[in-house]
Amino acid sequence: VELAVELAAVKRMQQDSARLVQASGMPELLREILEAAIEITGADMGNIQLVQDGRLRIASHRGFVRSFLEHFGGGVHEGRAACGTAMASGRRVVVEDVTKSSVFAGSQDLPVLMAAGVRAVHSTPLIGPTGRLLGMFSTHYRQPHRPTETELQHVDVLARMAGDLLD
Repeated sequence: VELAVELAAVKRMQQDSARLVQASGMPELLREILEAAIEITGADMGNIQLVQDGRLRIASHRGFVRSFLEHFGGGVHEGRAACGTAMASGRRVVVEDVTKSSVFAGSQDLPVLMAAGVRAVHSTPLIGPTGRLLGMFSTHYRQPHRPTETELQHVDVLARMAGDLLD
């Protein structure tokens, strides 16, 4: 079973490589990256944020309710939520259960996540070839979720591809 999952993920990434190169513009490119990340990780929803004026702003998304998009639509700064925490550290942040995480404890973000049906999230930085942070992609789950090492390795490959293409 694990081998079949691994093979499906590799096949998806090969297909995505071709699609990403042929993407007709930034919206299509971001949508392809996001769809691949959601499929490979088995996520229920996700978003890609790009750095603009020192904040992460949603550039592509799938599966979110309006209240979530409005709450986070103004941009996320360093240290806020999983993506802002990843932005500050430059490394992936995995939150297996938002209700038990110090990342969201006491924050105004937790009720918004719960209302959107988000129980787990992981955010991975999109870094260009020069080492500059370009954005973040985050996958979200309706149930507590711990990603496997294989899922994270596949996400890292997608993040490198996306960083190269976005740069």
